[in-house]
Amino acid sequence: MKKILLASFILFASSSSQGQNRKHSSNFSTFQQYYNPAFTGFQGSVVKSYYRNQWAGFDGAPTTLFVSGEINLSDYGNKSLLVEGLQPVKRGVKHSMGFSVLHDSYGPFVENQILLSYKSLVSLTDKIRLQAGGAIAYHAQSLDGSKLTSEEVNDPTLQQYANQTSRSNRMDFNMGLALSGPDFYAGYAMQNIRGSMGSPDNDFFTNNGKMQHNVQAGYRAAISDQVGLVFNGLFRFDNQLKQTIEGQLKGVFYNTAWVGFGYRRALAYSLTAGFRMKQLKFGYSYEIPTGDAQMTGSETNEIVVTYDLKKIIHPKQMRQMSIW
Repeated sequence: MKKILLASFILFASSSSQGQNRKHSSNFSTFQQYYNPAFTGFQGSVVKSYYRNQWAGFDGAPTTLFVSGEINLSDYGNKSLLVEGLQPVKRGVKHSMGFSVLHDSYGPFVENQILLSYKSLVSLTDKIRLQAGGAIAYHAQSLDGSKLTSEEVNDPTLQQYANQTSRSNRMDFNMGLALSGPDFYAGYAMQNIRGSMGSPDNDFFTNNGKMQHNVQAGYRAAISDQVGLVFNGLFRFDNQLKQTIEGQLKGVFYNTAWVGFGYRRALAYSLTAGFRMKQLKFGYSYEIPTGDAQMTGSETNEIVVTYDLKKIIHPKQMRQMSIW
């Protein structure tokens, strides 16, 4: 029964979006550079990863693996330990670089993305910074017709792809701007600027790669020396999948542990928790489907692991927060 439900959902998604699906993460505030290259190195020099298993219990359910590495070159201009949020402001342009890999699969569909990103940062005042970034992205998608179920093969949209493999490979680029300070950030970016100008070997992926507009914002504030609150929001829009809005509110304790609640409009509620252990951070999110996603009737699990490449002093006093 679960396999039939999943097949029906994949059939609906395939017909309506022509192979395109939007990548979601409950911990979007941790992976800001994926949505906007202007946030490359925003959280320092760090290796980040997450594994996402949607609709647990379904055969061929969506899974996503993401790994990235970011280098903030200013981290290595000073051999002393960094103090999160308390570094002296230096005039001039600062540079960051990043590398990201995403692997996504659901049913007969597989997508791989590779992104190379760069960011320049200029301090406008002692507390306000202007960031600009760009990324080159490679997208490779495939549809394995041998994995189509009988329900999918009977659909006219997918019938011609039975027992064959269809592929699409394209290069694209992203650009973004952002303003940030010790306790806030806001940014706008365009993804897939080339749009659908790729060269797929058939028309299944013709509508894939629509240009997407992303708006991100976050604010954090200390309530006491032990507790702080963090809010992060993300808005995404393209002409094919229209808009997605999500937000997350977290409570942070001693700059070491956090718990939070999130909502992705018409798709999911999420609960998240995590902790820091020296240079490592671990996080877990549990999503409950709602709205259009309720037809799967199953939850989503997401695990996050990050590692700071340079040792950072995280003040225990919450008046200087270090977690987004």
